[in-house]
Amino acid sequence: PEASILILHGQQPERTIEANLLAFVNHESDILLATTIIESGLDIPSANTIFIDRPDMYGLADLHQLRGRVGRYREKAHAYLLIRPDVVLTGDAEKRIRAIEEFDDLGSGFRIAMRDLEIRGAGNLLGHQQSGHIAAVGYDMYCRLLDTAVKDLKKTRAVLPDEVDLNLDFEAFIPKSYIEDPKLKLEIYRKLGRSHSDSDFEAIKAELKDRFGRPPRLVDEFLDVCRIRAIAERYELKRVATSEGRGLIIRPGWMKSVRRRLLTSATLHRVIADKDILLVSDTACDSPAQALNLLRRALVLETE
Repeated sequence: PEASILILHGQQPERTIEANLLAFVNHESDILLATTIIESGLDIPSANTIFIDRPDMYGLADLHQLRGRVGRYREKAHAYLLIRPDVVLTGDAEKRIRAIEEFDDLGSGFRIAMRDLEIRGAGNLLGHQQSGHIAAVGYDMYCRLLDTAVKDLKKTRAVLPDEVDLNLDFEAFIPKSYIEDPKLKLEIYRKLGRSHSDSDFEAIKAELKDRFGRPPRLVDEFLDVCRIRAIAERYELKRVATSEGRGLIIRPGWMKSVRRRLLTSATLHRVIADKDILLVSDTACDSPAQALNLLRRALVLETE
């Protein structure tokens, strides 16, 4: 009861807002009773406790921003969400509050944004009404579609390659032990999805080594798989798959063009059912590197 209180809201004159805020920062008041005006970049290092009334009325991003107003220095912070006992929470409101409780560590903004997307839906940009569901095309293809659309708006020539069906019997990915942050991992996946030349992949490999240390075997093999995808797109292959025997099975978009290259490179091959080609290898293609070398020898001419 002996605590002094200052009030802050957007309808006050600017001078009043400034005076009350400075008084609170200078410890002339114990409590600042405010609206959501405080969520817009307010930084008070000494503030260590916040009470949020009716959190069920706020969006997940608002709750995250409000909670971030405290604990911005050495003091341990506490955020209390005050829910009235006579209020029945909706399903989405309960999910938002659960998300705020779950993601309370430093740097959890990306995971909160992903959970907010799950709760609210993707909207028109990613939703069924405009573009279909993102799960139907995958994150990598969506980024390339979006990149192509931006280039079209900028009047830049953009050719979107057909998606290649890769059916390779290899385990290749970026493990969590190498890149733990999902946001950083998505960034690397996006860069790899936009890469088309050896120089692009070498630049990404050098960046990985510089930022995260020497890539493990799984990452090197994943880069080789991405190179296979880039070659397949370049030569308009619809499918690349490992064969149960020795070699690769490819499905060209243009059979005559690909066969002409195979004859030029003197690669042993056999046409299957007039639509697929078996590239015969002297050794088993039991790694992405071996499959990549076979595909390069068959299609990429030395003069290119």
